[in-house]
Amino acid sequence: MGIFLGLVHFFLCLSELFTGARLRRRFGPKFPVRQPLAPGLFGCGCLSILVCILSGFQNTLLDLLTWLAGLGFLLLYGVFRDLRALHACTLETQGIFLGFHQSLGLPPMFQYQVKGRQYQTISLPCRLEPHRSQLQVGHSYPIFIDPDHPERYAAFPHPEAGALFAALLGLALFLPWPAYFLLT
Repeated sequence: MGIFLGLVHFFLCLSELFTGARLRRRFGPKFPVRQPLAPGLFGCGCLSILVCILSGFQNTLLDLLTWLAGLGFLLLYGVFRDLRALHACTLETQGIFLGFHQSLGLPPMFQYQVKGRQYQTISLPCRLEPHRSQLQVGHSYPIFIDPDHPERYAAFPHPEAGALFAALLGLALFLPWPAYFLLT
């Protein structure tokens, strides 16, 4: 089972990379293609296959705990990545709200200018719900930009409400795996 799950993770990683490349070709270099899960999926695939090989393909409980630990790792990785990206967005500037992008979660899309260069991208995941009804297309709002990567910005500098829940769930899924090794 673990080898199969490892291969599934590898193929999901390749699918995400292929989809990102296809979107970049279709929409051009200005389109923000983020492939946040590819490294996590690759790592989970390697871990799953390695545990199966080391356990001699005999331990079904270890396979299940490895799979759950992989899911927990992906959740923790996503929360850490989002919080780190939000923390890097320190430069405040004005952006023109263009509307909500038609993707999962309907992230806001802003147009802004940094050092003479124009950007038009979607926001990093942030706490948007208290402000969603107040945003009007064509109006200017303060946004927070990552000075090192000006194509990344946060419409609001606060993490999503579900980030704490995702981190706790990730820990709950991941911690039984090392506990298994400590107790056996």
